[in-house]
Amino acid sequence: SGAVRAGEPAIPKPEGFVTDRAGVVGAAARARIVGLAGELQAKTGAEIAVVTVSTTAPLDDFTYALRVAEAWKPGRKGDDTGVVFLVAVEDRKLRILVGYGLEGILPDGRVGEISDREVVPAFRAGRVDEGIWRGVAALAARIAEARGVTLTGVPPPQRDARGAPLPTWALILILLVVLAIMLYQ
Repeated sequence: SGAVRAGEPAIPKPEGFVTDRAGVVGAAARARIVGLAGELQAKTGAEIAVVTVSTTAPLDDFTYALRVAEAWKPGRKGDDTGVVFLVAVEDRKLRILVGYGLEGILPDGRVGEISDREVVPAFRAGRVDEGIWRGVAALAARIAEARGVTLTGVPPPQRDARGAPLPTWALILILLVVLAIMLYQ
């Protein structure tokens, strides 16, 4: 229902994959996000909808994100494979709301890890659009990996035996060991 509940802010109309009402997503970042989100949707049916606003007041960020999800219904019809990526700039809030159809792929812990590792450091450095891009790319990579598809816009995550990403130093160390073995044979 598009009706506004009394005392609640109007939910903006979706403007494709990026609805930037706060004016924080530059043209280059928007193009990268739109390209990747479009490819993800075409290959998996999953949809990441980015929305930025100045504030969600008087609602909290969770309720606002829920209203966006209810109004826009991102993802494949009937599958609930949408993600709402909400940034409330003045409130300094980030909310990533995952549809039921993706909860197995993106449980709360994984989403929190992506927020902490990819999004928040860029936000703290004042690079909001970079943080959004990094978050969308990490979410898209996880969905693509689980669905067995390759996205041209993001590299697949490197994983160790436990399923955690391998740190760069570990990859370099492995490479050096392999080189040493090859040289000393």
